[in-house]
Amino acid sequence: MPEDRSTRAAALLCLGGLIVALCLAGCGGPTLDRLREEADVAFKAERYNAAYAGYKAIVDRDPRNTHALTRLAECCLWLRDADRGLYWAKKALEVDPGSATAWEKKGELLLSSQKPEEALVAFKKALALDGQMNLTRLNMSVAYQALKQADSAVEIGREAVEMDPRKAEPHFRYAMALQAAKRYDEAEEEYRKAIALQPDHVDALMYLARLLVRERKKLADARQVAQKASEIRPGNGEPATLAAWALYLMGEQRPAVRELEQIARAHPTNFETWALLSKGFKDLGMEEAARQAAAFAMQTGPRVRRPASAAPPTEGPEGD
Repeated sequence: MPEDRSTRAAALLCLGGLIVALCLAGCGGPTLDRLREEADVAFKAERYNAAYAGYKAIVDRDPRNTHALTRLAECCLWLRDADRGLYWAKKALEVDPGSATAWEKKGELLLSSQKPEEALVAFKKALALDGQMNLTRLNMSVAYQALKQADSAVEIGREAVEMDPRKAEPHFRYAMALQAAKRYDEAEEEYRKAIALQPDHVDALMYLARLLVRERKKLADARQVAQKASEIRPGNGEPATLAAWALYLMGEQRPAVRELEQIARAHPTNFETWALLSKGFKDLGMEEAARQAAAFAMQTGPRVRRPASAAPPTEGPEGD
């Protein structure tokens, strides 16, 4: 009997030690709930590097946590790391192939990788699992546009607007699809609806201004819209450049060129500003200034790489 009691005592002592060790191990770091809370806060604040680190810490401890896996994929989307994002989306779908959100994120990552056909497959699976995911419809419209399937892009865009008519983004994406289909009057109407619902929607403001300038109509309105976009998000001077060019097309060439000069000084790496300034100088007969502006445009413009085997050009650029 005494031997049995000592054996039981030893066992209880070992068990107690194990419990203490586990408690101490648990106290050595944050709980999974705490990690998720902190990662979600960082994600909401658009601190995607910090959010990624938080969700990765969760997955290290809980490899089947679909919320963390999906958020890792989404963080990569915002961080423009599509390959890594697709890895996490695949992991999320291995754990839960019925996750509409994971399929949606996989589609977005494929779309960002310029794989619209594969993206559409993922988007359709997401929509089949959850027909209320209107973001999926919006992204499908973009994918159809990339594939030059204008009618399909317009149709899915219309469905998105019908599902959520009181939000600006469906109207904006629908307008983009209409514009791609060369239905410019309808596109203008939808851009205006988006702006009415969200007056600070800079993309809608810029797309509307560019459409009006492209069509050479309502130029005073185009200028005003571009100026509003510039007030909200001046960026690299793109909205201000568009506003100045609308003024130029209205026949106010000298004031417009002065505006373009000011923009070029403030944003010397803006290719479009220099290119339009060169044209403005040339139209005003200021040949030397036009050449200098054109030279800056060449320095700041996009580089087109020629194949090594290609012969050097023998003629000047088109339009010389």
